[in-house]
Amino acid sequence: MTKRVAIIGAAHRFPGTTPETFWQDLQAEKDLVTQVAPDRWSHDAFLHPDKRHPGTSVTFAAGSLGDISGFDAAFFGISPREAANMDPQQRMLLELAWEAMESAGIVPSTLRGSQCGVFVGIASLDYSYRIADDMGAIDASTATGNTSSIASNRLSYVFDFHGPSMSLDTACSSSMVAFHQACQSIRSGETTMALAGGISLHLHPYGFIIFSKASMLSPTGRCQVFDEAGNGYVRSEGAGLFLLKDYDLAVADGDNILAVVAGSAVNTDGHKSGLTVPNPSAQVDLMRRAYEQAGISPDEIDYLEAHGTGTAVGDPIETHAIGEALGKHRKTPLLIGSVKSNLGHLETASGVAGLAKALYSLQHREVPATIGIRKLNSRIKFDEWNISVVTKAHALKPQGRLVIGVNSFGFGGANAHVILESAPEKPAVPSHTPAEALPIRFSARSQEALAENARALAAHLRDSGQSFYDIAHTLFHHREQHAYGALCFAKTQAEAAEALSQFAEGEESQVTALERLASPRGPVFVYDGNGCQWETMGHDLLESDAVFSDAIERVDALFQQYGDFSLRAELAGRNQQEGAEGRFVRTEIAQPTLFALQVALTEWLKAQGITPAAVFGHSVGEVAAAWASGALSLEDAVKVIYYRSFYQGKTRGLGEMSAVAMSAEDVAPWLEKPEFNKVSLAGINSPKGITLAGDRDQLGKLEAALSTQDIFAKRLPLDYAFHSPAMDSIQADIVAVLADITPQATQIPYVSTVTGAVSEGTTLGAHYWWLNIREPVLFDNAATALIEQGFNVFVEVGAHPILRRYLNESLRQQERTGLVLGTIERHKPGSEGLNRCLSQLLLSGLSMDSRRFFPVEGQRVLLPRYAWQRAHHWVQGTNDGQGLLSRNYQHPLLGYPIAQQDNTWESQLDTKRQPWLADHVVGEGAVFPGAGFVELALAAALQQKDTPLLDIEELEIRAPLLLDGPNGRTMRLTLSPDDGRLTILSREPASGSEWQLNTVARRMRESRGFLLNRQAPVLPSRAPDYTLAEHLQMAERIGLHYGPAFQAISRGWIEGDSIVGEICLSDDVQAQLSTLHVHPGILDSAFQLFIPLLAKQSDFSAQLAFVPVRVGRIQVNTEAVAPVLARAVMGKRAPHSFTADFELFDAAGNAVAVLSETRFKAIRLNRAHHQHFSYLDVELTPAPLNAATMTLPAEALSRLAGLSSAYASGTGQRYAQEVAPLLDSLSEAFTQQGYAVAREGVEGDDEQLAPETIWQLLVQDYPDYFAPIHLVGRLG
Repeated sequence: MTKRVAIIGAAHRFPGTTPETFWQDLQAEKDLVTQVAPDRWSHDAFLHPDKRHPGTSVTFAAGSLGDISGFDAAFFGISPREAANMDPQQRMLLELAWEAMESAGIVPSTLRGSQCGVFVGIASLDYSYRIADDMGAIDASTATGNTSSIASNRLSYVFDFHGPSMSLDTACSSSMVAFHQACQSIRSGETTMALAGGISLHLHPYGFIIFSKASMLSPTGRCQVFDEAGNGYVRSEGAGLFLLKDYDLAVADGDNILAVVAGSAVNTDGHKSGLTVPNPSAQVDLMRRAYEQAGISPDEIDYLEAHGTGTAVGDPIETHAIGEALGKHRKTPLLIGSVKSNLGHLETASGVAGLAKALYSLQHREVPATIGIRKLNSRIKFDEWNISVVTKAHALKPQGRLVIGVNSFGFGGANAHVILESAPEKPAVPSHTPAEALPIRFSARSQEALAENARALAAHLRDSGQSFYDIAHTLFHHREQHAYGALCFAKTQAEAAEALSQFAEGEESQVTALERLASPRGPVFVYDGNGCQWETMGHDLLESDAVFSDAIERVDALFQQYGDFSLRAELAGRNQQEGAEGRFVRTEIAQPTLFALQVALTEWLKAQGITPAAVFGHSVGEVAAAWASGALSLEDAVKVIYYRSFYQGKTRGLGEMSAVAMSAEDVAPWLEKPEFNKVSLAGINSPKGITLAGDRDQLGKLEAALSTQDIFAKRLPLDYAFHSPAMDSIQADIVAVLADITPQATQIPYVSTVTGAVSEGTTLGAHYWWLNIREPVLFDNAATALIEQGFNVFVEVGAHPILRRYLNESLRQQERTGLVLGTIERHKPGSEGLNRCLSQLLLSGLSMDSRRFFPVEGQRVLLPRYAWQRAHHWVQGTNDGQGLLSRNYQHPLLGYPIAQQDNTWESQLDTKRQPWLADHVVGEGAVFPGAGFVELALAAALQQKDTPLLDIEELEIRAPLLLDGPNGRTMRLTLSPDDGRLTILSREPASGSEWQLNTVARRMRESRGFLLNRQAPVLPSRAPDYTLAEHLQMAERIGLHYGPAFQAISRGWIEGDSIVGEICLSDDVQAQLSTLHVHPGILDSAFQLFIPLLAKQSDFSAQLAFVPVRVGRIQVNTEAVAPVLARAVMGKRAPHSFTADFELFDAAGNAVAVLSETRFKAIRLNRAHHQHFSYLDVELTPAPLNAATMTLPAEALSRLAGLSSAYASGTGQRYAQEVAPLLDSLSEAFTQQGYAVAREGVEGDDEQLAPETIWQLLVQDYPDYFAPIHLVGRLG
């Protein structure tokens, strides 16, 4: 039997859902497939309904993750520049790795240096393709950011994993093969833990294009799994990572096991009928072997998650293999399904999706439905193969072991199968109900993320239904402590949720926040000296906290042996008489009371599991520090504090003290002056902070002198000159009375502020305490000694934090960062200060004994994911790039601007991409309408400069743009910003053909729009002269075929040489108005107004059609609404051409567009003989043969005349009346040219047209008679 592996953590990203709602969405049978996110690339440029069209895909239907440009680079210590060059697949894998570890309740930092392996299925290099047309964008980090191997190696690097690290590409089975390899690594003992999974993101259209050309993608955009209509798959993106661990170790470590990997296997198809055709025999062998190795019989399988992509070939083959390997060997039909019906096919990450569905199915003991099945595939013999598709949610057995198999197959033949078992049932553990408030601790790597984490945690506390104790325990013990932390104490979930919500919204709350140190060491307890005390300090704690109260009682009882007042009563304020002097001005009262408070605070902190790593004190604070270090017993410490304060009290009035902002070195010259001979250095508090003591008057003079030099000096509210000669009178008494104390070796390092160095406890005898009274306080020396040892977390134990500034100055002097925390504060509730101090210590990163809060082990529970602070990071191209992916159409016909050519646009024009263009058929094929060139000119002009009035002149159509080619035409328009000249070229895409000039025009820079100053005509009251149906019949007769998009005029009235038409738009045209300026269908319909007008004339019977070839002037009001009326007015008329003006009016009668001097040319479309050549793409140039000039035969002209007569007899009057005379002119021109050569140098008539010019006119205007025209040209 295969050694088993536990899944203890999981994280995933799937399209159209979230990790929190994925299971609910499966239960709700949601279709999560949409479209590729529009910001990935231009859909306009790369989407085409014909799979044969070069460089395009038939579909961009996909399961999409939406915006994936965001990444929390700072969290992972990655610079913005490197992040932009990193494939988003690598970035997402970093997030998933973190989330997988957190979901397992494993603090990621605890795995640093471990043999944890990383196995990632990944294939796509899409992100690097984005700059394939812009090599200048390649940066130093492009290589590591866009190499598949680094996807796994980066995880190992960032998290400091030392186990195997590899990226695998087996196509669609990549993530499952990676999962199998991770299991094998654990089974072999190579490692005990591994991250395994895969990823696939859509970052370039390449994948869509290649699979579209290979006919793999479903035109319907869905994986119709096991359905008769299955016709391919839909690409989707997503990712997932699972944290795997040796099963026995996971059980021993108390890990939360999500599922058990009972077995896994891989194989390959080998040689078969085609590289991408599945091999059913290989699939059968794979599944049989996997279950045999796992020791699981087919009847034990509860469900099998199939690869199931919805392809016509793959589904029947896979289901047949399942039936042969498993189904036929069961008593009941094997349930099968596929998550691809919901998500689509995640390709390299598809195995992750199948595993995730299986994992949730095991946890919830239910299989969700495979959706979208209308009719089961008749090629799948469900009864014969003993299999059944889960088409409705199916409940699995409520008790006992569950077994689910998962298939994953690569299109090259690499197959994988994994068997999951439900996790062993845990014995029910009664929920622990805490007696006191619990610490709710959370953190983040930024302030913004901290607030978002608080918000998410508050919601979770309200809604999850999990044990409050378990939530607090998991947060405290199984979450990483980041730099920015926050903590609150709460007794209930509701209380905690309320505090966190207030904190998240920036409101005042019970939450304490702190920025922790990178390498905290401590805490060091710093015991304050004189100056911090205040009447009734800590009095509220006497009643509210038993530990504090008991400590005060012990000290007070010992103190009663010496003193004549109660310390407890002093703290409670009961000793103070109304109207009398404050008792704390007497040092013999203030010092013992402060000592008692410091002992009680120390005991309170100890009760919370917080003990000092070292201690020191400032002046009188050294007594409590000595007791805390173990050097003095409490009895000896009480004795010291009593006599120290008693005798110092006798020095009252002998001097005073001042605080000065300067160093000891700088003040020394001042103290050497005779006028300051009664002032002494009493303390060195920091590099720029000292205390002076001595004669009151001299202190005043010194303070005044220092202030003149802008040096801060402030008198302290003391009537004593401690640490100065004023103390000398009490030396003998102090030494004598303390002679019997018995100092001991310290249990905690004690740094003396008498010596500034570590002191052994045994030296703290009577003489030391005399020095403590008389010598300067070397506080900065002691603090510096501790800082140099690496200590950087200090807790001020006293009535108010008065030493914080000094400690911070000492830290800055040593260029270290540190935390200086207070306990209680002046005139504030003691409990508030202590809770804040405790919270800050629990957030500092120091290792604390948490048994005080969590006496029993809590259950690991799933908590909200980290709130990533994603910022946009995307590879930026250079100015040299082609910008292929950003070819977003600015206009449906104009297309996209070309990156390297200013003021140039390009688009693909064809009848499949824009089906409405197929409604404009001239002769035998679709032709881009002349009105379309007008729209192109207007669109380009507006893109160049947005203006309410557009004015275009001299628009000339040089050659029609045919749309009947297999791939349409590529159109390129250039508009010069200097002279306004516009050219429109086209060619067949991907054919290598030359560009053909179709149209030229010029934009007017300035225009007053005089042409638009006209009003619409009044419609005649009589019945219309023709209807749309009659109009279309007339057009058909002359070879013009108009579909719905070009049928905008429903009826018309002929008024002499003008015609008025009423515009009635179809719903489709109406929907397009917002994207077009003057819809070509409307303008072309206006052009068509002359068909009924000309039908009354004899020329119409000759079946001539007139097409626009030139527009003299176009003026358009770009702010106008849709036109409702069109009018055409005939201008000049010739046998084969005419000019006219056209007007479009809105419902208010205002002109929308006016086209003046529009020239139409006659063409014959219904020909008796069809010459299948294109005179549009090839411009023929007449020229004589390259031979010596020959004498023109005498009979040449007569032969030509005979040829014309013979040809005229078979071609009708048009030839005789029009073509023959021009052929005569051509022949005469050739003759004249021949004479000119013979008479070279002799003056002649320069006005004679060249034969080339006549020949070109004949070819353009009379293509039906190309044969005789060509013959004459060649004979010339």
